[in-house]
Amino acid sequence: MIWGHSSVTRAPEFMPERFIGVMIDITESKHTEDKLQATRSELARLGSLTAAGQMAASIAHEIKQPLASIVVGCSASLRWLAKSPPNLEEVRATLDRISDAGHRAGEVIEGIRAMFKNVSREKALVDVNQVIREVLALLHYDLQNHRILVRADLSPNLSPVLADPVQLHQVVANLVTNAIEAMDAVTGRARTLRVKSAPREPDGVLITLEDSGTGIDAETMTRIFDPFFTTKSQGMGMGLAICRSIIEAHEGRLSARSAPGGGAIFRIELPAGHPANGRG
Repeated sequence: MIWGHSSVTRAPEFMPERFIGVMIDITESKHTEDKLQATRSELARLGSLTAAGQMAASIAHEIKQPLASIVVGCSASLRWLAKSPPNLEEVRATLDRISDAGHRAGEVIEGIRAMFKNVSREKALVDVNQVIREVLALLHYDLQNHRILVRADLSPNLSPVLADPVQLHQVVANLVTNAIEAMDAVTGRARTLRVKSAPREPDGVLITLEDSGTGIDAETMTRIFDPFFTTKSQGMGMGLAICRSIIEAHEGRLSARSAPGGGAIFRIELPAGHPANGRG
């Protein structure tokens, strides 16, 4: 098919009853325009596929932790029941943790879906220390099975933060899980996880997690929060990227550095939530 653009104008006065017509062949430019439109459509389709892939990878990554807790809890319950006599008190406590992990998995999925849809989730004034305690309780068996000593130093004088409690729980759980994995290969020295909360000047809260794992090399440090970057053979590279996105959405900052003598230190800085500054 040949495309053209035509125009007709009246001739000058000295050429009465005459018209001048012009026909321009625009076939090539039309084909170029069609190709450009097709490219735009393909880019839009690829963008949608990428977003869907990121959401799927994020959900798969984030629900691994509560599902693993459920499996570990079930195994522990069976061991308590196999004792003679059965330790029903421990079984009840473990089943409570299994129930919490199941609810947590559903909340994580909804949180990630909301994040990718850019839907605002309701925030509330959250006690950071309570979030830390809940995460350590949820991951109790993982920490125990990996022979990790937890040292928690939680300041009693913290302002609450305005946050989505599920997402904040998700960030802390992700960082603790990463610390567990980082210390898995450590032998010949203690495996220690130090979790600290403290006021941050002038008005905020600081959470620090320090492990005694293998640390972070300089090259990894430059890309550690990039989506799909991972040093794990079975990793998806989404956990830390999601963590940083969540903290930044809360007007905070997540950073990492190597610890002296080995290990890694992750810092979460969050503004305090007060009605006077519009955060509460």
